[in-house]
Amino acid sequence: MGAVGAHRPGADGGICIERTLSEHLNFSDPAVSSLGLDGSNCTWSWGATIVDLDAWRGANVTETYQLWLQKNRESGFRLWKMGSLPPALIAFDGRVQAIEPLWHLPDLGWRMPDAELLQLSAVLHFSGPRKPWLEVAFPELRELWLGHLNNSDSFLRGCGVVE
Repeated sequence: MGAVGAHRPGADGGICIERTLSEHLNFSDPAVSSLGLDGSNCTWSWGATIVDLDAWRGANVTETYQLWLQKNRESGFRLWKMGSLPPALIAFDGRVQAIEPLWHLPDLGWRMPDAELLQLSAVLHFSGPRKPWLEVAFPELRELWLGHLNNSDSFLRGCGVVE
């Protein structure tokens, strides 16, 4: 899998989005600590990834992911707080390659980025509460998003997203 994050200097080429494994997983639980993962390793952005599905199937990622979902439920949710990233961090351990950070511009539901970054980024990720289809969106980002919609799409018209 390819994923984007902010590279932390001196982190052995790890991908970091300002969080580490220990901020997602409960390393005080033997089930997690026995995995041999380093809690100081950086995590990656789950919201925008590129996946080789043949490799996914060959590595049994789905089975590993589902196993850890089950283990967390059986533990009374002690292994991690609810979310889809923690079991993915386990299932994809050692299988993530860094992608150029300009490929992905995250947090557009949280902040208005520099205009140049909007032009340079290949994927605009509207993570955060101010989604462009909501009235609380940043007006500039809403306009940008609306410009990429098909105004004749019957589904979008039926949802009231476009007029």
